[in-house]
Amino acid sequence: MDFIAVTMAGLDSDLYNECMSDPATAAAVLADREAGANSGVEGTPTLFVNLGPQSEDSWIRVIGGPDELEQILTAAENGEVLAAAQAQ
Repeated sequence: MDFIAVTMAGLDSDLYNECMSDPATAAAVLADREAGANSGVEGTPTLFVNLGPQSEDSWIRVIGGPDELEQILTAAENGEVLAAAQAQ
């Protein structure tokens, strides 16, 4: 991951290493990773849609790409929630 963050993203490697060696930064990154994993994030990008009061669990993870997102948004506009999306 460090290779990607530094080399591919063009970050200043000295500044990156200094920042990542700070225990507070390391703790914040770990907490974010854990929160993502607990929410079903398996990689990036990951997209969640909040359908608000229309569903018991208002956050739905979109895993099927743009077509699924369009279906979810259309269903939400019609006051419906896709069964497949709720099953996630």
